[in-house]
Amino acid sequence: MSAADHYRRSDERSITMNNRFDAWTKELGAQRDRRGVLTLAAGGVLGLLGLAGFASGASAKQCNKNNDCPNNKPKCKGGTCVECQNNGDCPNGKKCNNQNNCVKK
Repeated sequence: MSAADHYRRSDERSITMNNRFDAWTKELGAQRDRRGVLTLAAGGVLGLLGLAGFASGASAKQCNKNNDCPNNKPKCKGGTCVECQNNGDCPNGKKCNNQNNCVKK
């Protein structure tokens, strides 16, 4: 088999696979029930992504001063409650890292 024959056969297989995929997608998209399911699934995924983003932003307690913060994150920094602002806010053997958490030295 020559190289040209090999490439022609490869192209034929590729076209055949593309035609099959096109046929599947046309049939899938043409059926109303399946379109509804796909739309619902896509909406659900987008909704979950939106909720995940909202939850991560909502988990940070907002504050104006240290008294607004809970015991586990007693310092107010830039309107957000954090565990520490400097090493003096952490217990012995720990230091304040860049994420404002007390970590082992």
